[in-house]
Amino acid sequence: TTLKGLENRAHEMLVTLRRLLLDLRPSVLDEMGFLPALQWYLERLERDHGIRGRVSAETEGLHLTPETEMSLFRIFQEALNNVVQHSGASHVFVTLNRSERMVEMVIEDDGKGFDPSAMKKPEDDHGLGLLGIAERSELLGGRMKIDSTPGAGTSISVNVPTGQT
Repeated sequence: TTLKGLENRAHEMLVTLRRLLLDLRPSVLDEMGFLPALQWYLERLERDHGIRGRVSAETEGLHLTPETEMSLFRIFQEALNNVVQHSGASHVFVTLNRSERMVEMVIEDDGKGFDPSAMKKPEDDHGLGLLGIAERSELLGGRMKIDSTPGAGTSISVNVPTGQT
């Protein structure tokens, strides 16, 4: 039974390693590209949670480094996770705008909103998603802005360099 236990443990470690590798670079980005991956994720959001989503993108001439794509995709996922868990929204709107060497991603929902000033210190997992979004934005050399009012939805805006020189 010791051998069987070791075999089970090795299998568990392999599954964990595969999950970690997928989390590092989601295969959907490589298979579909950045914008189609966002749309695919929004379609899953509607199927799984009944929240309708739309992507609007001004992408002519937009070129992102793989690192920027991955980080923006992770920010997008975390923002949508917050929408599902906290907002009570029925719609999500994702907008990508490009300017010289910068890209802005705005994720808006029509949910219940909240008071951003109440989120200054994350406690008991509250605000950790927003903190992660802010940290990812800063690591890219950008910034995050939250606009939310109780009863009026939430808008998260991330403005980061494209990573292209």
